[in-house]
Amino acid sequence: MKKPIYRTKDEELAQIFSSKVLPRLRRLEFFGIIMAAIVLLVVILGVLALTVFRFKVPDIKLRAVTIDNYSNLSGTLTRFNLTLREEIVLKNQNFGEFKYDKSEAILSYGGKTIGEEEISSGCIELTYTKLVVVLIEPKFEGLGSNQNLGGGTNSGILTFNSYIKLSGKVNLMMISIKKRTREMNCTLKISLVRQAIQDYYCH
Repeated sequence: MKKPIYRTKDEELAQIFSSKVLPRLRRLEFFGIIMAAIVLLVVILGVLALTVFRFKVPDIKLRAVTIDNYSNLSGTLTRFNLTLREEIVLKNQNFGEFKYDKSEAILSYGGKTIGEEEISSGCIELTYTKLVVVLIEPKFEGLGSNQNLGGGTNSGILTFNSYIKLSGKVNLMMISIKKRTREMNCTLKISLVRQAIQDYYCH
């Protein structure tokens, strides 16, 4: 009967970390590190895809609209001049700056353009908002006369349409990545008696 072989603690450690066993342990450890790095990379890319690289169109809102420089040319509601002042808020919802091209604010009545105003090109920093003020002077000559404004001059309420289309690109790390476009279409009701905006809504 063979006697059991008793090893010292040093001998047991030497067997565990022998030249045959140690390389396998190192390979398993290295494989575990690689898998953990891959999982971490997937998580980081997922977060970036849902935040930084999720490009959104700019948000455009008509914050306020008022009437400036109203003048009655005849003592009645049939001939007048006015200037519309529109305060437009542009919001960049991206994690990169948004550079927008030159565009125009168009004012129309009954489907016919009666006023245009240029909006200069510009830039909005990441997640910032910008206020743009547009002044439009309607020209009624193309309608023949202010009496061609229909029953609006009789009721003292005129309904105009204001349209803006904003196009530009989102720049991330100085590289233009995505082009985005937003349109704003608003209906304005103007009271000639009160010389003020009675109501407006946008879509």
